[in-house]
Amino acid sequence: MLVILGKNGSGKTFLANKLFDLGFYRSVNYTTRPRREGEIDGLDYKFISTEEFKKNVAEDYFIEFKKRNEFYYGTPKQNIKCNAILLAGDINKIRTISTEEVIPLYIDADIETRFKRVDKRGEPNGVIFKRFHDENFSYLYDFNGFFIDNNNADEQALQTIIGIIDAKGNIVDRSLLLSNRAFLKRKIDVIPEVKHNEMFTFLQFEEYLIRKIMLMFDVRDANSHLKMIEYYYDQIGEYLTLYGIHSSRKSLETMEVDLDGEKYQTDFQREKILRRK
Repeated sequence: MLVILGKNGSGKTFLANKLFDLGFYRSVNYTTRPRREGEIDGLDYKFISTEEFKKNVAEDYFIEFKKRNEFYYGTPKQNIKCNAILLAGDINKIRTISTEEVIPLYIDADIETRFKRVDKRGEPNGVIFKRFHDENFSYLYDFNGFFIDNNNADEQALQTIIGIIDAKGNIVDRSLLLSNRAFLKRKIDVIPEVKHNEMFTFLQFEEYLIRKIMLMFDVRDANSHLKMIEYYYDQIGEYLTLYGIHSSRKSLETMEVDLDGEKYQTDFQREKILRRK
């Protein structure tokens, strides 16, 4: 069983739909967020109200659910089937009821590619900033999985996935299996260049910095937690000063930054940093 993971704008939903078109079974998750242009109810997601979602939670309908960007997302228990392809979800909870191996399929696109894709949706800057800021603290725990490059507009990523699984969804090629730690090491080889506007400049460097912190510090050591926070804000402050971007520390774990004439609140999301599975 493959669980498709990836940050916003990585193209994970597009690839899941492509696999569905080819005849693979694809789990359709539930969400309370508004339907975007071009999305189909029952194919991309099952779009329901918050009241309906909470009713399903109370009835233990989901194997896992979460709240992201003020909206709920959930995976129905009935969708956990042999050789299914699931879109996102808590891998460890899925493993508790699955009788087969559960392998993450992480769809990777660099932040510049993802930022351009998300920006085309026309969402407010504040929504985009929070989404990317929050996701910079995601997928940092170590796991073994397939890491698929989806930066290009062609279907090379789809072909790579098809080479990993057979027509029934069984894994037939494990040569691309990699640890997330090894993946993170690859992603911090080069300090990112300044491109586009100030908001993108901040988010791009933050993603790089958080990944670097995960490799520098032992998060299992409680004595390192404060050091991580201080290192994060020291590095962020120096980087922003270098490019004339104003910031001010508001508390131990929060900072306010002025980006493109607007103020944004950032927070060091320790609970995500400490997540180990």
